[in-house]
Amino acid sequence: MTAPPAGLFLQDRLFWLALAAIVAITPMLAVLPGVDLAPKWPGSIPFTLAVLVYPPLEEVVFRAGLHAWLLRRWPPESGRLLSRANSVTAIIFAVTHLWFHPPLWALATALPALLFGAFFERHRQRLGAPIILHAACNAAYFVLLG
Repeated sequence: MTAPPAGLFLQDRLFWLALAAIVAITPMLAVLPGVDLAPKWPGSIPFTLAVLVYPPLEEVVFRAGLHAWLLRRWPPESGRLLSRANSVTAIIFAVTHLWFHPPLWALATALPALLFGAFFERHRQRLGAPIILHAACNAAYFVLLG
């Protein structure tokens, strides 16, 4: 399936599938040791930061900055599911989360980061899809898992 023209990620069925997967998978993380499904409102300030402030800032730094820079050095190879630029960016994204999260949670952020990067590449290095997916991940995490 080819991606819609740039700026039209909302017409991309895969985008909507990814968004639905985020919402469906997040509560399933409660089966992991030390993780509880504990729906609660985290408060207006933490929620605003986690959903409206951090995703755009992080996507500008990691996607528009690092990922785009790496793509210029390592163009995606045809037929590969994940580019080297996306993989390296996701690893660095996860490592930076070690300052704010326990090690396993920080490293687990590499998985959604790969998804954000895939949509960044799929939609011609535009930030709309990655920012919305990132915000959805943060919202689901903070509201459902606290």
